[in-house]
Amino acid sequence: MSLGLTADMRAVKRSFTSKGHRTAVSLEGPFWAALREAAAAQDTTLAGLVAAIDARRGQAGLSSAVRVWVLDYYRGHTDVAAARTAAPGNPYLAFCSARSTCSPAGTRRP
Repeated sequence: MSLGLTADMRAVKRSFTSKGHRTAVSLEGPFWAALREAAAAQDTTLAGLVAAIDARRGQAGLSSAVRVWVLDYYRGHTDVAAARTAAPGNPYLAFCSARSTCSPAGTRRP
């Protein structure tokens, strides 16, 4: 079985300013591409999207929080209530209302 692994599996570090200080995010090439695509689809900048994820990540590392956000985004914004039931206390879902679904960035979907 081929996993489709490529040469850009090596992490690339990029720096951003978030909450008034410089921070770095290390992601593999495919995650950077997916994050850029998601930012464009949400009509925001890459830095803006990283800042939104940073604001909601709790105690998790920023690079890990970004990877989980990207995974959730491309899973099609699964039903947050069902996910919360399956994994109570998940910090990545804590910013969503129990009565509705929302995008991983925390903005309500129409």
